[in-house]
Amino acid sequence: MIIESLSIRSLIGVLGGVIAVAAATMAQSAALQDPTAPYSAAHNETASPRSPQLQGTFLAGGGERRAVISGRTYRVGDKFDGATVSEIRPYEVVLHTATGHERVLRMLPKLQRRAYFAPLQQREPQQAGGGDGPEAGQKP
Repeated sequence: MIIESLSIRSLIGVLGGVIAVAAATMAQSAALQDPTAPYSAAHNETASPRSPQLQGTFLAGGGERRAVISGRTYRVGDKFDGATVSEIRPYEVVLHTATGHERVLRMLPKLQRRAYFAPLQQREPQQAGGGDGPEAGQKP
């Protein structure tokens, strides 16, 4: 009788531990975010329902190009939200409306190119016969 009650108590203890671990795992997985989601979705920024999201561009051999905009795949010439996909480039898509307006969808923000130049350091001229090199007139 004592052995049976110990077995039941230990079984209840193990079962309680399993439930606690499962609950902690479920709570932790709820906090995980999809790494492939657009930046605005991953950072809880609310995008307007009308703003399209460029999610990917595919440039294959033979000139075939496709773009994924808001979850749907488009080719050059396809219609999207009243505009025509006129060009698919790496990381961006160009749309033209019937009124002639151009809109560029980008996967990443456009980076500004800045040139930074480091000042040249002037070296002091070496004198013949001085320094660690061979003497003037000697072969190295």
